[in-house]
Amino acid sequence: MHEHDTPAGRKSYKRLVLALVCLAAARELLADPMPTPAPTCPRLPMGFCFRITDIREVKSPPFAVPDTYDVEFEILNWSDKPATGLDLSIADPNPGGVFFGTISTPDANGRPIADPGVNEDCNNNGILDIVGAKCGAGCANPGPPCDEDTNNNGRLDTPNRPPCNANLVNNWVVSVQTSTRAVWAAGTPIPNINMLNCAGKSAADMDALIPCTQAGACMPCVSNAKCVGAGNPVACCTGAGTGTCTGDINNTTGEITPHEAIDDGPEVMDGFVLRLSQLRGGGFPAGRNTVNINWFLTNNGITIGKSGFGNQFGFGVLTLTRTNLGGPQQPVFFGQAGAAQSTMEFFDSVFTVPDPASFAFEAGTSITASFSNPTDNVYNAAINAQVIPPAGPAPRPLFTPGVLFGVMVTLLAAGIWVLQGRWH
Repeated sequence: MHEHDTPAGRKSYKRLVLALVCLAAARELLADPMPTPAPTCPRLPMGFCFRITDIREVKSPPFAVPDTYDVEFEILNWSDKPATGLDLSIADPNPGGVFFGTISTPDANGRPIADPGVNEDCNNNGILDIVGAKCGAGCANPGPPCDEDTNNNGRLDTPNRPPCNANLVNNWVVSVQTSTRAVWAAGTPIPNINMLNCAGKSAADMDALIPCTQAGACMPCVSNAKCVGAGNPVACCTGAGTGTCTGDINNTTGEITPHEAIDDGPEVMDGFVLRLSQLRGGGFPAGRNTVNINWFLTNNGITIGKSGFGNQFGFGVLTLTRTNLGGPQQPVFFGQAGAAQSTMEFFDSVFTVPDPASFAFEAGTSITASFSNPTDNVYNAAINAQVIPPAGPAPRPLFTPGVLFGVMVTLLAAGIWVLQGRWH
């Protein structure tokens, strides 16, 4: 009997197919079933574990490997321990042969990777607002509300951090660097908020674990009307001290709005920069190229979680797709929802890189894919991610009219031969 045909196998397969996915537009921090909490645990609030805060193309020597991009991201630690290490390894499938390039020292102050030389975020809300005429020089004549995309490249160019972030300084160092594995070590640990410690709590209690839901939280501007103009764009946050983000009033989906406020708590660290080379625009299938990356958070060198062990917010798979098609993309593994381009995956519109290129992203938890380099599996993590087979041509029918005719002729000839044998 095949292992999937046993009760244990069917149960394991069901868990895998419904694997937890934590970062995508309008999706909860956890998808059913809950991996470790008690059955009485309510639905979890929507949020994200990783978010890309900037992307830039690397063109100048000596890093002139074609299709090379620096990707900056922030981590939100929803596990049960502070994180003192981050371990990334390229996973299969890797159809384009993407590899890690040399990683620079983490970006201490977080996004952007480099100052774009312009600040289009006239109202300091972390959103590319496109309203009416183009904003004037210095965000005046006209000032907000106005069309902030003054250079027409489709993304918000600003030297600002995401509004209201806690600005935890990234003083981590790169401790391991190969073409398939990159490890960062603390530095200042990333504090945790234990999202799976939810037995006996109400949905409102769970929403309250997102720091921006608490009274006194600094809130990004949600309306141009709240801005006083070019003279003081920071006035969008004049509600700091009284503002809160909004949980799901019906306690059904758990959506937290605005999304930009989700990363405003103490459990966040920005400034991790990963260099990816050979991330081509074509790839397989046509129009996209995808790299999958296993990730692990560690505490004093020990994994916070891995398959069947520890906390499910301590490990998972990142999927980054360079695409000409926009998002969402088709998922790669069972349990994924598909890479997308919302503010749950990216800081506003940084998925657009003016060369031009476009990206979609998804971060999942509780699954581990096959390592492209098996020696990168230093934690002996069980592989529990299953690749969704690509759609192919419809299977040929077993019996076509021609095949049926041939079978009939063969049977008829065999019958005649048998009868002849009996007659003689």
